[in-house]
Amino acid sequence: MKKERCKYNKTKNISWKINFVFVVSLFALVNCSVDDESKESGPDNYVREITEGMAAKIDSNQWQAFNYSAVLRNKQIIITGLDTMSHIISITLNDTISNNTYELNNHSMHWATYTPSSNDIYTTFGNAYAGGMVYLKEFNHDSMFISGSFIFYAYNSKLKKTITITQGSFQKMSITNEAVSSNTIKMKIDGTVFTSKSTNAVLTDEYIDISAANERGTTLNIKIYSRLKGNYLLNNLSLHKASINYLAGANDSIPYSTADGTTYGGMVILANPFTTDSLINGSFILTLYRNSDKKSIVITEGIINGVKIKP
Repeated sequence: MKKERCKYNKTKNISWKINFVFVVSLFALVNCSVDDESKESGPDNYVREITEGMAAKIDSNQWQAFNYSAVLRNKQIIITGLDTMSHIISITLNDTISNNTYELNNHSMHWATYTPSSNDIYTTFGNAYAGGMVYLKEFNHDSMFISGSFIFYAYNSKLKKTITITQGSFQKMSITNEAVSSNTIKMKIDGTVFTSKSTNAVLTDEYIDISAANERGTTLNIKIYSRLKGNYLLNNLSLHKASINYLAGANDSIPYSTADGTTYGGMVILANPFTTDSLINGSFILTLYRNSDKKSIVITEGIINGVKIKP
């Protein structure tokens, strides 16, 4: 019988700043073992019996997906499971290296969400007590399936509440390639799909300004003060900003912004350096706030594909 040990080091330098108790609690859960090829453990040493699909424990409740998918969009993969109560766990990785561990936190290029209902989203991004890990055991490029395990704490900025997801496992999930049209920005706004009708990217000596609008008039704007590819953190202290006019109510002429509030912000990953007439590609996650009515929205599964840069 083959036995392996997942290599999560308690003394590993963690990139996000959280308190000592949280660090100890998280890493006490992430030692795991694999007893054989058919029994993949979740990150708290509980052996999951699933051979295909997605399962986890949400706080004290067992969760099992009856509908699940793994969608590959360029270099980004989105692993999603939906249970019979329409509760959704979704993991976004911007890399697909087998036998690799990916951190989920405020400074990471990877993230996860839990959505128990519409407009009710918990995310690993946006709070010091949110975060976790995903172990990608296998990404099979020949037979196109993916397997791994996960653990994370997710925060809801509207409810000011954190939930714990443990014993997470995704096994032998078939991978589907999703072709994203060129000159397109796609995302989910509080779970609702947004696909751009028009896009624009303007390059100056100081920044790149990326914008998109749909047919309803909802507009997104992202301004990054750099001309280089990289991972850019957005919050009320950074130069980089994002805002959106989300047309869903009477006050929606007033935009939401990453510049407002202390627990709001986002991450924008730009995959190529910027030059005039080149195409920009990337991905993003955002939590935006509006001071006027104290409301927030969460943008997930954001992707920028082939938007042409103008001078």
